Amino acid sequence: MMVTAVRPVVETPDSTATSSTPEAADTTAVQPVKETPVSTAVSTSSKPKLDHTVDFNPLDYLYPDRYVEKGDTFRNRFLDHLYVGFTTGFSQVAPKGRRAMKNGIPFGGVAGYDFNRLHGLRATLLHTNYDMKDGDGTVKQWETDIDYVFHLSDYLYGYDKRRIFRISPTLGVGYIHSVFQGERASIFKGQAGINVGIGLGRNAKFFIEPFFSALTDQADHSGHTNVSKYDIQYGVKAGLTVNMDNK
Repeated sequence: MMVTAVRPVVETPDSTATSSTPEAADTTAVQPVKETPVSTAVSTSSKPKLDHTVDFNPLDYLYPDRYVEKGDTFRNRFLDHLYVGFTTGFSQVAPKGRRAMKNGIPFGGVAGYDFNRLHGLRATLLHTNYDMKDGDGTVKQWETDIDYVFHLSDYLYGYDKRRIFRISPTLGVGYIHSVFQGERASIFKGQAGINVGIGLGRNAKFFIEPFFSALTDQADHSGHTNVSKYDIQYGVKAGLTVNMDNK
């Protein structure tokens, strides 16, 4: 009797299976892929940074027809800014010796010119009589002044030829020829004032100007009774000027 032996069949494991032994693991096995989360937020490092301040004035764009920094146009025509007039008022020299003068009433002419909207020059010629308080005669003085005029109102609010009120500080120098009972004196002075102008129309202006002056000695002819090397003068000028434009 013939017997046929049956050999057992050994199954080969699938190549896709994962071996428990690292050396036997199939290198073709699919490894899981780790997904990196993507952030949709914008990094703070990518934000633009301003390294300076932007100079922006919205009034320049919202009100271009109503807000004008420099005011009206200053036309460089000679007669437009030339003015002439007269001035009077009162002045006093502070007494420092035995002699004391009464208030004087100066009278004279003035001429000036504005070089631009802020700066101008003014020349003034004056004659003043001061009576002595003790009745011992009269001091007669002839005076020439040159003043620098700064138009403060135009600096603050813009140039306006028809402005009703205009404030203008003044600073100047002057020379006085003084005579008393045949005695003559030459006096130099420095002065400062505040000119307040009131417009009376297109070309006319009334002004009032308080002033203060420091003078060299002998403005009051006090002689040796006054040991001071300088004199003090103060007062108020008033007058009327007319601009030559469209006269």
